[in-house]
Order: sequence, then structure tokens, then C-alpha cells
Amino acid sequence: MNEIFDSSRLEVLGSAENFIEWAYSKYKSHIQGNILEISSGIGTYSKKIISDNPNSSITLTEYSQDDVKKLKEEFETDRIKCKKIDMNVKEDYQALGYDKFDTIICSNVLEHVEKDQFALEQCFSILKKKGKLILIIPQNPNLFSEQDKELGHFRRYTREEIIIKSQNAGYELLNIRNFNALGVLGWKLNKKSKQTKNNPKMITIFNNLIPILKKIDDSFTSKIFGLSLIVILEKT
Repeated sequence: MNEIFDSSRLEVLGSAENFIEWAYSKYKSHIQGNILEISSGIGTYSKKIISDNPNSSITLTEYSQDDVKKLKEEFETDRIKCKKIDMNVKEDYQALGYDKFDTIICSNVLEHVEKDQFALEQCFSILKKKGKLILIIPQNPNLFSEQDKELGHFRRYTREEIIIKSQNAGYELLNIRNFNALGVLGWKLNKKSKQTKNNPKMITIFNNLIPILKKIDDSFTSKIFGLSLIVILEKT
């Protein structure tokens, strides 16, 4: 599994509060019960998950022990645990526990996993019956760029690919939708210019425009295309 982001990149993205709230709003209604967040980073979404689910047991995870330590220092309590997971390693899933979770949140992670089919199958195993796996993944292989490589992406998905892989792992598809259609333009510009880093100034401008842009995206453009896919799967 590739490292997701360096800390400076996470801090830049973590400052985009309008965008984060918009993305979170698209799947938060599916979060319940015993919750696992895979690759919690610096806790950008973790804080919202913890706040919105005060009666849930929550497990936050990261790829390196150093990052797990940082999560523990900020978040660990009697009901919030912080653990290590490499999604290519079966023993890490076993350590979390099979048939344990009601919700797994895997936001912008699966594209970093070399053995993504294996990861989907293992997530299925650690979910309870009727448990849900929430995926946010980049879509459109034609957009694959130097920035994708810099981010440690193995792939960008098509709808057909993720549907087939999830069904082969045993899931029922509850919902799949495009997200952030307007982000496609920025990604195309980055690809053309071979840009590999997020520009903090551009992220700030984009974040400030979100209240307006999301209305366009939600009502029209996301019905046609998007930079990402939001996928809701259930263990049947």
C-alpha cells in the first residue's frame, strides 16, 4: 500500500473546510453503529464522525505506526481506538476482528492499494451482516496524471470496474454517484501542465467558491460526470 499523503499535503487539504463538509454530507447518513475509518490521516473527517456518532465505538487507522501514535495522542478514549492497517496484509484485518463493524469508511484510499480486490474482500469479512462499506474513489482512467503518481495512486476507476470488483467480493451495490464534476477541469489542467502538487492558493479559492459551485454540481453536472465516485456497498 502506498503512503496516502505527506503531512503538509494533508494540512493543505484539511484547511478546505467547505469542500470537506460538502464531501462528508454525501455519505454521513450511512454511518452508524460500530465504525471503522480506514486511513484517518490527521483526523479531518474523524472529528466529524466522532462528533456525529457520540454513542458509537469508533476505530481510526493509519498505515504507519508513527501516524497511529499521532492519532492516539489526539483521539484515543474508551470508545475511540487507533490501530494500524496495511490493506494488503491479511493479518491487519484479523487484528481488527471479523464480523465486527457496522460501517467502514474508506475515503480516497482504495486507489492507493495494489491488491484492491483483496482489500474489498477483507473489508467484507470484517463487516457485520448488513454492514456498509463507503468508498470515495477517483474515477476516469483518462485523467490519470503525474499528480496521481505523486499521490501514490495505482489507478483511477471506471464505474464498471468498481461495480464488478465489489460484486465479486460479495457486496450489494446500494448507490453509486459522481462527485465534484467541476474538479475535473482542475485535474485536466494539472495533467496538461504536469503539475504534481496541490497549489494552496488555488485550493483556497476553490474552497471559497464551494457554496456556489456545489449547487451547480449537485443539481446538474454531477449527473453527467465527476472527478470522484461515491459508492455505498452492503454486506448481504
